[in-house]
Amino acid sequence: MTAAAVRLRPVLLTAVTTILGLMPMALGMDINFFRWPDPILLGVPSGVFWKPMALAVIYGICVSTLLTLIVVPILYSLQDSLKSVLGRLFGVGRKTENSEDEESYFPKAA
Repeated sequence: MTAAAVRLRPVLLTAVTTILGLMPMALGMDINFFRWPDPILLGVPSGVFWKPMALAVIYGICVSTLLTLIVVPILYSLQDSLKSVLGRLFGVGRKTENSEDEESYFPKAA
């Protein structure tokens, strides 16, 4: 579960900035500073072309963020729990007298 806590900030920052950056396209905004008295227009005809793409990307970012921060850590936790339950039931993962220790692979530093 610490992996989700470590990834929370970068994943949320990326998702939120992408969603906020796509909001003008999703709302059909036209921002043109050469039209000074009224630089922002809503519901322009060019927005009809870009709106479905922006909404699809926003929806995809929201779903992938939920999958990354909630579903994947839950699946890893379930896998770990299942491995420990099966290990207790079938004796998998127990050390025997003839099994090699971790120390034989990584000798202690002097």
